[in-house]
Amino acid sequence: MLPRVRLALRGRYGAIGAGRRLPPVDQLVRSEIGGRTLDAVSWPAFEALKARYPNWRRLAVADPAEVEAVIAPVTWAEAKARWLVTALRTLIEWRGAPTLDFLEPLPLETAFRKLKNLTGVGSKVASSVLNFSTFARPILVVDTHLARVGYRLGLASSGKDLDRAHRELMRLTEAAWDAEDLYELHRLVKMFGQEVCTHDQPACHVCPFAGECPSARVVH
Repeated sequence: MLPRVRLALRGRYGAIGAGRRLPPVDQLVRSEIGGRTLDAVSWPAFEALKARYPNWRRLAVADPAEVEAVIAPVTWAEAKARWLVTALRTLIEWRGAPTLDFLEPLPLETAFRKLKNLTGVGSKVASSVLNFSTFARPILVVDTHLARVGYRLGLASSGKDLDRAHRELMRLTEAAWDAEDLYELHRLVKMFGQEVCTHDQPACHVCPFAGECPSARVVH
């Protein structure tokens, strides 16, 4: 069904390109601070962090309390500050520098599992690093919106367990889809989840999938 979902939402929102791709470690930092936080808040926090620590090695040796002060507007700033410092220190322990370049030649699943060994990195952040960054790998980023929409459409068995939803939705993607296709699917479904299939009051009366959505009959 995911190809039909993509086609229908393309008709609603138009085609979407990936646009700007960050270097992998930049994307790791950006994704770690972006969880459960609006882009309008997390992007300025990321830019402030880069201005304060222009070299990620400096962030790795920073006091988490100082990092927290820089990213204070984001959700769970205290925890995210600790995660960032620890994750970057781990990269330095692994490779002698805060780099993810060693992931590039690895098989996708191997790189995905390696990223999940870093503090604060679950399936969403790992997928974001691999898909959104200059790595441009063919993996779907499943956030709370995609998990919720997937669950309501009967494509995922949980709307809250992002790891499980990621595994289940990835199995439904087209083998021929590349990183750009999967980026577009992520953006389309995320917008749909923010505007129509919302958490509290889904607008099933304007949903193009209401006729086949098992949850539409429950909500209304």
